[in-house]
Amino acid sequence: MNSIAHSVAVERDSAEAREAIRHGLNAFNEAKLGPYAFTPVTVCARDEAGALLGGAVGGTFLDWLWLEVLWVSEPERGRGLGTRVLETFEEEGRRLGATRCLLDTMAYQAEGFYLGRGYKEFGRIPNFVQGFDRIYLEKDLR
Repeated sequence: MNSIAHSVAVERDSAEAREAIRHGLNAFNEAKLGPYAFTPVTVCARDEAGALLGGAVGGTFLDWLWLEVLWVSEPERGRGLGTRVLETFEEEGRRLGATRCLLDTMAYQAEGFYLGRGYKEFGRIPNFVQGFDRIYLEKDLR
């Protein structure tokens, strides 16, 4: 066997390496799937003074909309703002060509909120942290 000299080490604060690694995987994926790009999506809910009350962060890739984070400030919870943020986020995803939405949540967070808005569970990691499950959900946006 031929041995190739190499080193493997943790590199801290290496934006260049992170970008090269992501680029390498994206190139491999595009060879199988064709070109695609991640398009960021951010939805913000603000009061009259411009203060942030909540919002959603994620983006589209292939035909998926990925919801990374949805947050609503404590005083605004239970008043419909989260639903409006989610609907706006989904609509922007549709506009960008997404046909499905993917997200995960923790059992103590918003499982019921998403299930009540048409999401279906497709996976769960029991006892992910401190006795709480991590729940994976999806929704058809067509």
